[in-house]
Amino acid sequence: MSRTRHGDDRGGIGVGTLVVYAGVVLVAATGAGVALAAATSLDVTAMSFGAETLSEFTGRVDVQSTTGGTTESTVVSTLTVRIQDGESVASDGKTRTLTVDEIDLEGTSLVDSAAAADRGTIAVETDELNATDDPVTATEGNEVNVTVLETDERTVRTVDDVRATVARAPGSDPVDLADATVRYEGRETVRTLERGDEADGDAFATTGVVGDETRLSERGDRIHLEIDAAAVRGTEVLENDDGELRARTDAVGLEADETATITVDVAGGGTTEVRVRAPTTVEDEAVRL
Repeated sequence: MSRTRHGDDRGGIGVGTLVVYAGVVLVAATGAGVALAAATSLDVTAMSFGAETLSEFTGRVDVQSTTGGTTESTVVSTLTVRIQDGESVASDGKTRTLTVDEIDLEGTSLVDSAAAADRGTIAVETDELNATDDPVTATEGNEVNVTVLETDERTVRTVDDVRATVARAPGSDPVDLADATVRYEGRETVRTLERGDEADGDAFATTGVVGDETRLSERGDRIHLEIDAAAVRGTEVLENDDGELRARTDAVGLEADETATITVDVAGGGTTEVRVRAPTTVEDEAVRL
């Protein structure tokens, strides 16, 4: 005859339940530990990323706007000159076309091989040429006087003064522009400028709009960063290694639809780059770039 053992069965079930419960608790604890470790790792990663992000923006400026002041000038594309008796200007005895980047007719030397010519035409392929009354030419390095007979002139307006309004970039620490540098890169012109009292071919200037003249301390501070684009372009004199003509012009800035890149490098901080473009038609005394 069989007997039912309810007490033993209940005891077995109770032990099994405890074992299962203990396993669940162990798994939960392990999972919690993994989750905690993961959360800690994520927190550390987030803190590290946040620090890197703040470091990336430390000491950086934000360009709010760019404008330009224009200047009207007369440029010459062709000059016809009379050569003194016994002197020459062209190797073929008649005319010669000279390709130049820049030219200043007053005191410039044009070196060419000897050939007799009573009259020659100097055609300049660039439009950056200002007329003067007493230009100088030369043959094999010997200077001779020439007389300007006629010029093909035109009047143009160029953007000579470039102004960028800057503020602190979001998340940036206070910025001091006193030790900053500005890299100006335009057509055939690349120059690094340091801050000076006035903008010229080697320096940029700053003017305080809101706050200090050189330091951006508060979020609302604004400073005008000023660049003399004409002086930057006109100060460098180029010369070919083979002795061919490399002259220079009176300085001109950005012509219509011409572009330039300005990079502001804050000492111990970050860099900010902005590209400026002159209007397709430069007519007003002040323009937006």
